[in-house]
Amino acid sequence: STTPERLEAAVADAKPTAYDIDGNWVELLREESDEERAMGERRREEAAEAERASQRAGELWEVERAGMLSWLSDRIGDLKSMRRTAVALSDRAMESVEDVLAEMGAEVDMSPTAALCVIGWAATWKPDRMCAVALAQGHANAYQVYGENPARYIALADAMEADGYEFGEVGQAVNETLRKHLDGKGE
Repeated sequence: STTPERLEAAVADAKPTAYDIDGNWVELLREESDEERAMGERRREEAAEAERASQRAGELWEVERAGMLSWLSDRIGDLKSMRRTAVALSDRAMESVEDVLAEMGAEVDMSPTAALCVIGWAATWKPDRMCAVALAQGHANAYQVYGENPARYIALADAMEADGYEFGEVGQAVNETLRKHLDGKGE
């Protein structure tokens, strides 16, 4: 005969295999097949590899940004060594203050100077680490690359390349994705 104690002991030792949810039996704890275990392991390995790749891309982007800034600071005293970049940065500086100048009715010489280049650099959008990782992986997320930011950044990147700056692998991937994004917007 079944006593409450024996029933409780049997239930405690039993391995549940199904659970009733609104009359539907759902398998809860069953043994995984070798194939399912292998698939799960592959997914975990792929996820770990993707995470490592993202971390690496982020680190390389930080190096790229530091390289861009170092390249610029090495040339800021001699704008002739970066003519196209100086023009691009001065244009960006001018764009950032043109409304104020129009309101003032003032005419100001905005020829490239070191100060205008620094202002232009500060005013130019550059992808942050999270955005750069997505771009390096070929994804231009609308909430990250909006408005005129991508076009202004690519104009600066193109000017820097024309003046001799060499982008690394991640920088090239970021620029390529932004160019594709801009080409897609024009269609």
